[in-house]
Amino acid sequence: MRRSTTKEIYPNVSCFSCLWSGTTLGSDISVDYSNESTGPRMSRFGQSMEKHMAPSLIMVDPFGFTGMPYRLIAKAASQPRSEFLISFMYESVVRWRNHPDHVQTFDSLFGCPDWRRADDLATPKERKTFLIDLYLTQLRSAGMQYARGFEMLDTGNRTEYFLIFATHSIEGLKAMKAAMWKVDPTGRFEFSDATVSSQLTLFAPEPSYQQLRELLVGRFAGRSVSISAIEEFVVVETAFRETHYKRQILAPMERAGQLTVV
Repeated sequence: MRRSTTKEIYPNVSCFSCLWSGTTLGSDISVDYSNESTGPRMSRFGQSMEKHMAPSLIMVDPFGFTGMPYRLIAKAASQPRSEFLISFMYESVVRWRNHPDHVQTFDSLFGCPDWRRADDLATPKERKTFLIDLYLTQLRSAGMQYARGFEMLDTGNRTEYFLIFATHSIEGLKAMKAAMWKVDPTGRFEFSDATVSSQLTLFAPEPSYQQLRELLVGRFAGRSVSISAIEEFVVVETAFRETHYKRQILAPMERAGQLTVV
């Protein structure tokens, strides 16, 4: 079994070491932590990835919107066996977006100045959609073929942050979706998939099969299409899973004479 090393970057090493005291980890796991900013540590980690080509799940959970420059994420994303789980702190981004002292910080965060165009949009919903779409587009431009944003809502139904998953592998995306659909909706947060704003889908124990049916009909009505193409659409372009469409939607439609299997 390959030995796993967890890299933690924490601003207060003594505090972080207290968190780990008394914690028992498996023999194949080691923990390394350092008292420094994210940038230098991520740079060295990226060099290590290039050298060893090891599969890496990189969790980026910043305090606010600083410390996660796009250029470093893009460098790590260029490695074909890398995946990201990023906390995009939307509430902080919105709060400080117009502060003149943070213009360069936001340029660094998004990897471009396009975020400033959010000011041209009329409503908070439009600005939110624009900013998260821009960040996802930047991740895809960095080589992450599959990137989805899961909106984290607080008890007041307000956006707290986005949990963004990015991967080179459709199998990785399937695994992430499986985990999301297991979330208990009675907890402090609700998860919703916000990658496609017109398809907002709360993750609950029972999927809205009617919503998925409408998405499938809207995409494929009147066409001949393979099962593999349908599954890729479900996994990549909707919030739903590969387990949500055959028995629950296609089979009833076939029995009703609404589709023909050839």
